[in-house]
Amino acid sequence: MLFYTGSGRAGGGGPHLPPQSGRPTYHQIGPFNAILAPTLAQKTAPEIPTNLQVALLVKAPNPDGDFYEELSAEGYERQPITRVAHDSQFDANAEAVAFNVSGGAEVGHVGLFDLEGKLRFYGRLVGQMTRTAVPCDFVFHSRSLKLKRIQLTRTDGPRPQLGGGPLWKRS
Repeated sequence: MLFYTGSGRAGGGGPHLPPQSGRPTYHQIGPFNAILAPTLAQKTAPEIPTNLQVALLVKAPNPDGDFYEELSAEGYERQPITRVAHDSQFDANAEAVAFNVSGGAEVGHVGLFDLEGKLRFYGRLVGQMTRTAVPCDFVFHSRSLKLKRIQLTRTDGPRPQLGGGPLWKRS
């Protein structure tokens, strides 16, 4: 089990030794943010699907988007989001998204799935670390889930050269 170190940087802290007996374990509480990286399925897709659903992940996937573990709790289900442009590098969720998990859950990651159930984006939850009880509410305000856009480049043919060729060949 990994424990949040509270470094405050994007992506959270790193794993460290669990607390010793008598010391409290802190859990992140919301509202949450996440920067979501594309999986291999998304990197090789021609575009981002228009219909995406947010899911809470107990175990992070590998970079290919496999071997993740989604939260399994009574009343929990994926929720749809609307994607809007955030800036030149990211898209974001247009509306707030909220999950309520009775009894609480230890969730460390969030994922975006297409309607076919394929994981397209994932990222680590980043929130405040002030509670010793396991959180029940997972709230994401609008524009707090940021999807990293894929920057496509042309690979068909030679690269154009500025000014008619290399500088050492100019007269």
